[in-house]
Amino acid sequence: ARSTEFAFAAHRGAAVADAGRTRLADAPAPNCPRADAPATDRPRRAMKQRGFVFAVHPTHGLLLLRASKKKKGVHFQLPGGHVDADELAFDDPHRRAAARELCEETGIALAHDRLADAGVDQQDRKYFLAMLTRRDAPADGCDRDLADPSRPFLLKLSHEHTGFEFVADLEKAAAMIRQHSGGHNSVALAAAAARLRPLLPGGDWWRDERAQDTPAGRDETPTVAAGPRDETPTITDLSLPGRERETAECCLDKCAIL
Repeated sequence: ARSTEFAFAAHRGAAVADAGRTRLADAPAPNCPRADAPATDRPRRAMKQRGFVFAVHPTHGLLLLRASKKKKGVHFQLPGGHVDADELAFDDPHRRAAARELCEETGIALAHDRLADAGVDQQDRKYFLAMLTRRDAPADGCDRDLADPSRPFLLKLSHEHTGFEFVADLEKAAAMIRQHSGGHNSVALAAAAARLRPLLPGGDWWRDERAQDTPAGRDETPTVAAGPRDETPTITDLSLPGRERETAECCLDKCAIL
């Protein structure tokens, strides 16, 4: 009888543990790279190499993720993380890692070529810019902005994060992520502030919502397309060199409808 009772208790304990793992499992959006692969089947990480994303929504601000660690307590982070070993086979492993991590952590599934070089690199770290639109919000998102729950942009956060905020003040954002990744990301954000600030709500590059599109062929600051619900500008000049400019323009052109 004791052996039967012990076997039943062990079976019940295993079932409870399995249920706990199911609840806590990281469940990224289906479009995320390797989203369906078990953790044990995923490629090993490339030590120290990391990619991070400055994910900006033109009417909400810079996306920050809230996390809680034993040593750091509650703090905020940039989306991003380690480069996986198999990503090193490509010529842009950090960009691919940043896009994958963004998807796994938030449910926002962007093609890696929608991430433009942010112009800020550190040793073993690269930073990218992603302009978000309403259409980029995951369809099954249920997590709301901590600062403004009324915002219609919902995310599907991984178990690593307990919330998110869009922040329009870059100085405030840099202070919020100071504990993330040894402070390196806060320094990177401060270095990229001049390039990011015009893209944020109220930035110098944004004109009145009723303004007309910039005429074709003229190299001017971007304007906001006319229309009662069109809140996103048409970008004609990013002041970025070569491939980075083309990538960013492609990304930002998709913001035509929020």
